[in-house]
Amino acid sequence: AIGPSRTSILRQLLTDSILLAVIGGVAGLLLAAWGADLLLAIAPRALPRIHEIGLDWRVVGFTALIAIVTGLVFGIAPALQLSGAGLNDTLKEGGRSVTGAGHANRTRASLVIAEVALSLILLTGAGLLSATLLRLQHQNPGFDATDVITTRLSLSDATYKTSAQMAAFYDQLIEKVRAIPGVETVGAVSTIPLSRERMIIGFSMAEEPRGDGIAPTHGEELDVTSPDFFASLRIPVKAGRVFTAQDDSAAPLVMIVNEAFAKKFWPGQNPLGQRLSVGYDSDSLRTVIGVVGNMRHDDLGTEAAPAMYLPYRQAGYNTMALMIRTRGNATNVPDALRRTVSSLDPDQALGTVRSMQTVMSESLSRQRFSASLLGIFAMIALALSAVGIFGVMSAMVTQRTRELAVRLALGANPRRVLHLVMSQGAVLAGVGIVIGLFGAFALSRVVAGMLYDVAATDPATLLGVSLLLAAVALLACYIPARRATRVDPIITLREE
Repeated sequence: AIGPSRTSILRQLLTDSILLAVIGGVAGLLLAAWGADLLLAIAPRALPRIHEIGLDWRVVGFTALIAIVTGLVFGIAPALQLSGAGLNDTLKEGGRSVTGAGHANRTRASLVIAEVALSLILLTGAGLLSATLLRLQHQNPGFDATDVITTRLSLSDATYKTSAQMAAFYDQLIEKVRAIPGVETVGAVSTIPLSRERMIIGFSMAEEPRGDGIAPTHGEELDVTSPDFFASLRIPVKAGRVFTAQDDSAAPLVMIVNEAFAKKFWPGQNPLGQRLSVGYDSDSLRTVIGVVGNMRHDDLGTEAAPAMYLPYRQAGYNTMALMIRTRGNATNVPDALRRTVSSLDPDQALGTVRSMQTVMSESLSRQRFSASLLGIFAMIALALSAVGIFGVMSAMVTQRTRELAVRLALGANPRRVLHLVMSQGAVLAGVGIVIGLFGAFALSRVVAGMLYDVAATDPATLLGVSLLLAAVALLACYIPARRATRVDPIITLREE
């Protein structure tokens, strides 16, 4: 009205918008640099190419592009609204009213609804993954990991050339480790449970064709163990017996199977006394002498697979892991273990000594990382939703200051005004929650494969995140609504 062209006003609005977007982009990059280090600290070690994660020129360029485009888009939109406004109508409506406010409010309301909907989708995903992680943590692995520490040894083929030499070393080692103060039992096994290590070997039943050139008929997991392995992890013996010191190379070939193996290959039959050949050697018929409980081998979210166990005195294996059950928190054991190994073979390296509870925790690292990552995104989205609702309600209160002052001047109860303002914010949040629930149902197909013992449409999770989002939305509405009830009608109407 006083002379500046629409172009100059548009340029001013774009300058403000782009400046804010660039500042936000720079702050985002700084936050990303700090956040990347945090995420790498909690990321599982097995994550592919984890050491390549970081900020580079592509990330910086993409952030700069997004910041500029965001500034342009959200700067042009209000500028175009203003350019379509009638100057006379705007001036007649007064300084506190804005032409096109209805359209602007609808735009802001739509953005808030979208924020709430996306927040609910992310919160639902984070809630489902967290529920999965909680259930996995309480899942029975089939053994008792309490007070058990483990470490791995790999004997040199140049020094230990025969199975007898390998077995003799482990015999001496287990005997010496058992004598360490604080040690209760010691066992050895070829692969550590829940370490995602597994050995699959072929075998044939006694009545099936076997011999040179004939491939084994079946294939299942195999572990080579010492006699006290099952006692060290307190794996229950369901039938028969475990290995003893007499099950050596001079004794008849024996083996133990788990319940899953017996159920799969001898349903309704007694597995004890059954015979089978392991590997390609047709002469390696072994007799089943025991059945033990199922033990989860790959991870806690996978049912126990059929498994076979061979005594290490009959199936020499150079790489073994010790399972040492201690009496309470025996902190002296790791150092004593290293000295024991060194006394037997100064050149023998000892792997990392860690507790089996640590192994169990690391087996859940992928699920924990996924839940943490989605949870971080969900919390950011929740904060943005709260800020968005707060901003819309604050703008609405500012635009309706005169109307609210008139209501109060005519005797309206402040509580009624509070309810009026909060109800508008509640409607926006409610619409966003409903839309978000539909999005959460669509998300369920994506996350279903990552869940364990939790339905992708778990009612408790959906209800919980909906209530959380509603509570945050109402809190964001309360502050501007409370401010609306404190409007002084006399001062406001005098200013108008």
